[in-house]
Amino acid sequence: GSWWVRPAQGSVRGEPWGWLPRLAGEGPWRRHATVVLVALAYLSVWPDFERLNNPKENVRVWMTRAIVEHHTLAIDKVSTEWGYVNDKAVARGHLFSGKAPGTSLVGVPVLWLQTKLWHAAGWPSPSKHGTTIALRLFTVMLPSLAFLFYFARWTERRTQAPGARELLAVALGAGTML
Repeated sequence: GSWWVRPAQGSVRGEPWGWLPRLAGEGPWRRHATVVLVALAYLSVWPDFERLNNPKENVRVWMTRAIVEHHTLAIDKVSTEWGYVNDKAVARGHLFSGKAPGTSLVGVPVLWLQTKLWHAAGWPSPSKHGTTIALRLFTVMLPSLAFLFYFARWTERRTQAPGARELLAVALGAGTML
């Protein structure tokens, strides 16, 4: 019972991933363990340093809130409620996000649902921190992990090497800005 089986003689020349070990008796848990470990790394770290006023993230969150709460792209009212934010633009006397709107627009259904649920529970609209965490989780982290899961499966099918699946899943999931 070794945990890996040597590739067949000569497979290193015939297969581009032949140098990677093949896992013996790999079950479903083992097959997805790498993605699960990357997911744990993603989901266990939630840095939120309000004093840094992260311009890349905050202005997008402000815009999403402006759309959901105030039905506008202008972030004036949100800036009044939540405070100063960097990376904004002034046009026609209003403040707008200085970032491309894609991420903010993707977050609209998430924040809309979160707001409806909070109101149904008798709570006020989500706080800055609650909004930021929900948007991180449902618009960035979980979609990234879903992509990583399908990427790992695609890699294994394409290369026929579980080692390549694991190597590339960790490289992409933990070694890039993804």
